[in-house]
Amino acid sequence: MASKKYIKVCLVGDGGVGKTSLLQRYIRDEFKENIPLTVFMNCETKKVRTQENQEYTLFLYDFGGQERFRFMLDDVNRIKPDVVLLTFDVTDMQTFLNIELYHDLIDNGNMHKSEVLLVGSKSDLKRNVPIEKINAFCDSKNIHGYVEVSAKTGEMIEPLFHQVVECHCSNGNQLQTNLMVWTNLTADSRKNHQTTLESHWNI
Repeated sequence: MASKKYIKVCLVGDGGVGKTSLLQRYIRDEFKENIPLTVFMNCETKKVRTQENQEYTLFLYDFGGQERFRFMLDDVNRIKPDVVLLTFDVTDMQTFLNIELYHDLIDNGNMHKSEVLLVGSKSDLKRNVPIEKINAFCDSKNIHGYVEVSAKTGEMIEPLFHQVVECHCSNGNQLQTNLMVWTNLTADSRKNHQTTLESHWNI
């Protein structure tokens, strides 16, 4: 069990992929169709409890994804996050291709001390990024977890962050077990899987 009572999570990825919407859904349970792009970096906090009734504060750092803000990625290394969420839009292949750039930009710092997860946003829309390419990227970068979420419908938002906490407290074991199975599920099976996870984490 981790001794400190906070967990630092950094969200990085192209502008417009839905990082801010993802956090708004998680923190305030709301969704807005049009929200301004993040300028530089925003930080939100949320208190959570584990299954063992331990309270943690999540520090959630949302980095602006426009090219002119990429110099801010140096702050990812200074923050020394416990978890990095590499986020792309499943409807936009270019945002997926750019994930490697973000990974490489922050990999030369302290990211090796973090758990790195791949997050596909806008799962309620038509997919344009093949699962095979996603799996290949995870394998090539030794990324142990991938999940698809929808800020609009709320799909897998709560389970994602609950598992981020449990992952941190169990050295990544829970996250690898529960998130990697996601890529092999049909749409109907995903609904059942989410219900199972929500029951497991008492969401």
